Amino acid sequence: MQQKVNRYKAQDRKAGQPINETNYITAEWLVGGLGKTCCNCKDVALDFEIVDKQVVCNLTAQRLNNGVGHEIDNCVPYCL
Repeated sequence: MQQKVNRYKAQDRKAGQPINETNYITAEWLVGGLGKTCCNCKDVALDFEIVDKQVVCNLTAQRLNNGVGHEIDNCVPYCL
């Protein structure tokens, strides 16, 4: 999950968004979304599996306001 967080930070830096470490999503925030349903479709259970030693996960952090980075109060768990 930390790799996802690192990719979100890279996306936000590329877009010129500031990285607020005290309010930025964490691997723990992402793990907290596992087992829940998608906030968009309400149908898909958010989960992960290991395939050929790789983590395959259908969870993404959807920003509510695309003008703000991946901060905790700006993201909800969505399915891919």
